[in-house]
Amino acid sequence: MSYGRERIVIPVRIQNGQSLSDEINVDALRIVGVIMPAVWTTANLTFASLLSEPAALPKVPVYGAVLDGSGNELAVTSPAQATYVSLADALPFRALGRLKVRSGTVAIPVAQAAERNFSLICVAS
Repeated sequence: MSYGRERIVIPVRIQNGQSLSDEINVDALRIVGVIMPAVWTTANLTFASLLSEPAALPKVPVYGAVLDGSGNELAVTSPAQATYVSLADALPFRALGRLKVRSGTVAIPVAQAAERNFSLICVAS
């Protein structure tokens, strides 16, 4: 028996001493939740979406903050360690494409004290 839509788990990694994750692709997906790691240096989660990728070498992608309709950074506010944070009702978390997850904000990034691995839970949008 099926209960609702199939969930797609997207692994996310922020390396030791960094505030931005490796790039992930959530194109055609809607983020409905975040599974936080057991250890987390306290910070909001925000997002940086791919804006452009030059054709010339070296290809250095350009990312920009993901903002809501009011011009504020789209954020998961201070998620607790070892929890599931539901974003199921959050319309802005739809079809963001290629992005990076940030610990902290653009203005105040928070470097993680060790490598952090967590998951974005998505459904097809």
